[in-house]
Amino acid sequence: PGTYTNGTGCDDCPVGSSCPGGFVDPTPCAAGRFAAVGGLAVCISCEGGSYQDEAGATACKPCDAGSYCKAGAAAPLPCDAGSYSRATNLAAAGECTDADPGYFAVTGSMQQTPCAPGSIAPSAKMSACELCPKGNYAASATACEKCEAGTLASTHEWQQREWSRFLQLEHVKRGDPSAQSSRQTLRLSAM
Repeated sequence: PGTYTNGTGCDDCPVGSSCPGGFVDPTPCAAGRFAAVGGLAVCISCEGGSYQDEAGATACKPCDAGSYCKAGAAAPLPCDAGSYSRATNLAAAGECTDADPGYFAVTGSMQQTPCAPGSIAPSAKMSACELCPKGNYAASATACEKCEAGTLASTHEWQQREWSRFLQLEHVKRGDPSAQSSRQTLRLSAM
């Protein structure tokens, strides 16, 4: 094992390949595996927190920010909605950081985003902020309160639109892949 027959003798298996031995030609390592040195009978799986998306690789790549990579990964998997990460070595979805109350994170986020004025995220791990129901206002980023008799809550829809545009521009400036999803940041309630 670790060698192959070249017709006139045996050679060590080349890097990026495995050789079970005998008359079988070298086999390029499959995605998610690598061979950094020659002479291997079996390619090695990428460790958790890394991946390899190409065949015949000699090393694995660090996982992408906003993602995690299980052992043997051929591609990064995005952090679940309601969680985020800037780290490039996560091996499981549970290693992504939950968004705090008052913040949200869309799938694959590299950071949590504060709720727009007039909307709330009452608990951790929210994938979107919510508007307060009619007759209530956002007393904080985590709680709505009823308006007192004789008062009314403004919807501030124009503020929410401007806030969403601002957040999308900020994500684009930072190169955040979740910028494409930022239009889905608010789940607007019927008013």
